[in-house]
Amino acid sequence: MNLLYKNFLSCFALFCLCGCYKNAEDSFIDDHFTIIINDTTQYDRQNISQNLWTYAQMQEYYLWEEFMPDSASLNFINSPTTFFQKLKYKGDRFSWIERNPGYRGSTLYDRFGIETISYLLPTGGEIYRVALVLPFSPAEIAGLRRDDWFIIIHSNDGKIDIETGKMDGTVFRPEKKLTLSENEKNYTDAVALDTVYLLQDKKIGYLFYNSFQDGLDENFTYPYRLELQNIFGNFKKQGITDLIIDLRYNPGGYVSIEEIMCGLILPDEYLGEIAGYFSFNRIQAAKRLQQTGSEEEIKFFPNKSRIGDNNLEMRKVYFIITRRSASASEALINALEPCISVITIGSTSTGKNVGSYTLESRNYEWKLQPITFYYYNRAHITIPETGIVPDIPVDENNATWYDIGDTRELLLSVALEQITGETQLRSAVEYGNIRLTPADDGSSQRRKLEGLLKIRNYE
Repeated sequence: MNLLYKNFLSCFALFCLCGCYKNAEDSFIDDHFTIIINDTTQYDRQNISQNLWTYAQMQEYYLWEEFMPDSASLNFINSPTTFFQKLKYKGDRFSWIERNPGYRGSTLYDRFGIETISYLLPTGGEIYRVALVLPFSPAEIAGLRRDDWFIIIHSNDGKIDIETGKMDGTVFRPEKKLTLSENEKNYTDAVALDTVYLLQDKKIGYLFYNSFQDGLDENFTYPYRLELQNIFGNFKKQGITDLIIDLRYNPGGYVSIEEIMCGLILPDEYLGEIAGYFSFNRIQAAKRLQQTGSEEEIKFFPNKSRIGDNNLEMRKVYFIITRRSASASEALINALEPCISVITIGSTSTGKNVGSYTLESRNYEWKLQPITFYYYNRAHITIPETGIVPDIPVDENNATWYDIGDTRELLLSVALEQITGETQLRSAVEYGNIRLTPADDGSSQRRKLEGLLKIRNYE
């Protein structure tokens, strides 16, 4: 090990004992790192500590670790976000870094429960079209509804002032000012709507699912799993004949809840059977081969002990998707396709055929969400990187937007038509005159395309 680097580590250990981190042990110390340190500020030292840990974690778990730059070519004094970007494979669209728990989200969705499509105005600035308002959220309390248009006038801690109005071609006509105030998050962020439509001789279950959330609550129960089991149990009790699952704005989430939903949909003969596979980088593949005899991890559909007797035993399911449907949303469709008939309606999805584990340590301010595996279904097929192309292409952007669940709403009405054969449901749909092009989905107000699988890796 370089002598100058050893001297730095000695000084750094003393620095850690002064209270910056809870633990003076530095698990990232490794003989292959050689860093020349001259005079550094405290801020630099914090960055170096974080970045050494980040580099070691990425070498161990990153799916494309073989393409990472050599440590000698990197500047470990860079900010953690800049450093992380330097490590990413050029074809990686999905890995990210963020602050550890306690850091408050800054998107409109995180703060106010509102899903938006953003547009750039010809005169400059950004305007938002309301795509979804979560029940009981600050946005709903303020009176916002789907298809409202607004601009942000002012934003500060806990509040934003907005102005709502109408679009006239490419011109925004303001009408009313509103203030949205953050509150304790007591609104759902997974299920936006579940209902049953009685049409002709059909009972059609409809679930608008917005995020694959999972986890224990303070009572050591799994509220998101129980929520799904109750919904599907109710669908089963009512004897639904058809099922529509709306994933149009769902960016993904936890594979554990995706597996639960698969089980709640599938016939009994698939429960407990192989669902698919995960494949990893060469380091993790070699470890798994030695430990289990297989380089891949085998995934299974849940059995009755995990989902009760709530599975619907569907042989056909209709999915609504858009370019914002990603990750676990796409994995759900992909997992079901070898088993039952799957009909997709909408526009081409994101194309995220990879997933990630959360890498974090209580010793470091930043946690990592790097891509760590590819996923495949039981037929060993994954989705294309260009996305799932819908069986029935429909673009909602130039339609009048009705409330979610309204049978006149374009994507839902098309799904209902496929089931009933009736076309009159769409007779009230009026096509708008929107001449703006949606901004890129990487908008600062957009939710992240979450990793398919998040498993905390505490040291």
